[in-house]
Amino acid sequence: MTTSFNDRAFDRFELTPMYTQVTVTRIDAMTIERIDGHVYDVSEAGVRIELDTPVCVDERVTVELRLPAETAAIFATGRVVWVNDAADDPGPRRLAIEFTRFLSDADRDRLVRHLGFGTWCRAA
Repeated sequence: MTTSFNDRAFDRFELTPMYTQVTVTRIDAMTIERIDGHVYDVSEAGVRIELDTPVCVDERVTVELRLPAETAAIFATGRVVWVNDAADDPGPRRLAIEFTRFLSDADRDRLVRHLGFGTWCRAA
């Protein structure tokens, strides 16, 4: 079954990529790797981003999201749900992360409040 944007539980909002930073942290048994990138769009359920270092589908990561005009970062854990293929997307890799949990209710509340300001366009 295909899901269209109308079937999404939460609206997505486009952001200006170069001005909305994200840091993804990969944690495996041996190392912790922090990867900086840019956000393309965000919702209560997840985020579409671009990273210079690709990550794998189904990989569990932590996300540090720094929204414009927000003084504190928003922290969540998530799962990588798709990654553009290198042949289709040479250079920095675009991917989507589904949020599985916010660090705190305050992080989720700040994201929801920010999305409700009406300053961003809804993404298709």
